[in-house]
Amino acid sequence: MEQNVARIQASIGGEGEFNSMMEWAAEGLSDSEKNAFNKAVNDEEGAEFAVQGLYARYKAQAEPTLLKGNTNAPSVGAYQSKAEMTADMHSQQYKKDPAFRAMVMRKIAKSNF
Repeated sequence: MEQNVARIQASIGGEGEFNSMMEWAAEGLSDSEKNAFNKAVNDEEGAEFAVQGLYARYKAQAEPTLLKGNTNAPSVGAYQSKAEMTADMHSQQYKKDPAFRAMVMRKIAKSNF
């Protein structure tokens, strides 16, 4: 029995990960979900499947790990005047290029007029 428990815990990253998941489950699952999980883990053939399924839910709700660094979008400043904004909005590039239009919108959002 202990070997089976150790094998199942190892399949999701070990005892620590298993304990973290169980703490999350105690707070995050409904009573009916808890009962269904407990029933499933008491079945020797379904225990590993149930644990891995719950682990998938646990990991899906976790905060993503964000990478630091520059974005692909260049930083844009504000328009200095309405004339500058109007010139961009009347250009052929504004009519044809969605990225240029998005840049114009970012500059408008930063402008103070």
